[in-house]
Amino acid sequence: RYCADMDKAYKLPEEKQQQQQQQPGGGQQPVPRQRVPPLRRPVDHPMWVNKRFTEVAAELQGKAVGSALFHPASSKPIAEQLRCIGLSIKLAQLSTGVLLQHVEVLEPADKPPKQPRLVTPLRIKVEGRKQDYESYEDLDEIVARFVEPQVEKVTEVFNHRKCVDGDQAMVNQAVRAQQGQMGPDAAAAAYCVALDSHRPGTGFIAFSGSAASNVYREYFTITPYGFFFRGRVLPSVEHVITAFKKNPNYRKQKEIEKQQQRQAAAGYQGQPVLPGGQPHPYSQQPMPYGAAPPA
Repeated sequence: RYCADMDKAYKLPEEKQQQQQQQPGGGQQPVPRQRVPPLRRPVDHPMWVNKRFTEVAAELQGKAVGSALFHPASSKPIAEQLRCIGLSIKLAQLSTGVLLQHVEVLEPADKPPKQPRLVTPLRIKVEGRKQDYESYEDLDEIVARFVEPQVEKVTEVFNHRKCVDGDQAMVNQAVRAQQGQMGPDAAAAAYCVALDSHRPGTGFIAFSGSAASNVYREYFTITPYGFFFRGRVLPSVEHVITAFKKNPNYRKQKEIEKQQQRQAAAGYQGQPVLPGGQPHPYSQQPMPYGAAPPA
């Protein structure tokens, strides 16, 4: 379905030949290495471009949010480029820049070698699903079941009333400003949500129990099927916030469990302790929502 004319759309890059240049005096100097062009795949689809990863990213900069392009996996060796393709999606326009997510789309494992045509079904790894990879019959199904819902979920985070659009300093400042409005005797922690500009497709809750404590982050993965948070997929951002509020010390509890496992493996029995031998500050009793750790 997506196979174009081989003569027009498919061209394997010529094999690199080692060329040497004769120097005066009998020595030989190798010619500087030429950049190998990306593998051109014979894919006939309106969203397919035979361009490098960097060229695709530059093209998406000026397009609308939700735009996506399929392209060769130019960052991989030539042999691997015949077994997968790339998918780049413009998820959002943040104050820090364009948020682009790059996804690897795998072809069948039993695909014949040196076959340039796209072979279906296609697979994409999705966090929180029963199977490691979701299967798609063609590129149109990927657009309908992966690209469009993924952009919708990211937009839901971006438009949420508690979302802060900015860098780490701006997010921390928003949490501190909320603490100032709540007052020193507030029982709940100040928090906000944000998109991680360094990890497209990831969001986080930034929170702090008091002005004396640090601003912490707990991350969640945005998928086309929901928000993967604390080992399960939740249907909305509000569900993520509700789960966080029910147990704001989840991250600290996991740290204690890991510390207990390491100490048990070393033969230590008792309460978790820090590397210096001091009792772990979160091992004495559960911390209520919004409470600061003991000094």
